[in-house]
Amino acid sequence: MVRMKDIIGIFDIHVQTSPYTARFIEYAKHNDAIEVVEVGDIKSFVVTEKKLYYSPISSLTLKKRANILDHGGKADSESV
Repeated sequence: MVRMKDIIGIFDIHVQTSPYTARFIEYAKHNDAIEVVEVGDIKSFVVTEKKLYYSPISSLTLKKRANILDHGGKADSESV
């Protein structure tokens, strides 16, 4: 679980082929700042200030969950 206020971005796993994104991911790997949320096909990753989280949940689903929480006024205390 990641707190909503800590999320910088939610990305589809396919963007990792971009040269800048690939370099960012390599930097995170080098600094042991990557965590796999659960076993399964990785479909997205969530970026926070301290870590990059690989997730088997699609970026669209994660964004929808975040949007529901935000519109419910619970974004500061809830997690995605």
